[in-house]
Amino acid sequence: MLATLLEAGRLEGIRIPSEKEEQQRLLTRTREQLVGERTAIKNRIRMKCHQLGLLEPEDRRAMSHKLVKEILARSPGREFTLVIQAHWQVWKSLDQEIKKIEKELEAQAIEDAKEEIYRSVPGVGALSSRILSL
Repeated sequence: MLATLLEAGRLEGIRIPSEKEEQQRLLTRTREQLVGERTAIKNRIRMKCHQLGLLEPEDRRAMSHKLVKEILARSPGREFTLVIQAHWQVWKSLDQEIKKIEKELEAQAIEDAKEEIYRSVPGVGALSSRILSL
């Protein structure tokens, strides 16, 4: 089957990325994973608050550090406070790591010859251009 498709010109070659390109891709992939983990942490905090009635089901406010402070001020007990603080610390740590990676992605963007082309599109910033280029 493969030989037939190849003979008919229906198969295209693939380009294997260089080691440098693969290393650069690590940053965008890792950032994406960390952002996903941060979202999961925010959702866990929200779920615990819904579980104990600290947030109404209709409450659509984005989970933020300010909201967590408000929730902790109304904490129903020490155990709840400890659990939320533990999740919050992980969230803060993820924020720091994401910022580090984003700074490195910005540095990568400076070195990329195609950066100017990507950034010429309205709404495409340094981070988006890194994702597009890799």
